[in-house]
Amino acid sequence: MDIKKLANPDKLIIVEFWSTICILCEKIRPFLTKLEKIYNEKFSIVRVDAIDDYSTAEYYNIKELPTFIFIKDNELIFRMNGFKSESNFEKTVRTYL
Repeated sequence: MDIKKLANPDKLIIVEFWSTICILCEKIRPFLTKLEKIYNEKFSIVRVDAIDDYSTAEYYNIKELPTFIFIKDNELIFRMNGFKSESNFEKTVRTYL
């Protein structure tokens, strides 16, 4: 998958690298869905299964799940490895909107 082709000048794109074997990835899914609905005009989440799409995960040097890559205006602007808390994640999203 060419992630940079997902760029949208009107929205922040957050690429979530996840996998079904990642327990934390499954636990945070409802929060991410809720957050995406709250800010749906300003950002969207694209989910990439790091096992099914290994070549993309390898290209972005994904070593930890979940990993989030923030893209705006076709540029990778931020990378977050892991997930610390809902409030921290939302604060980071608001920073890059």
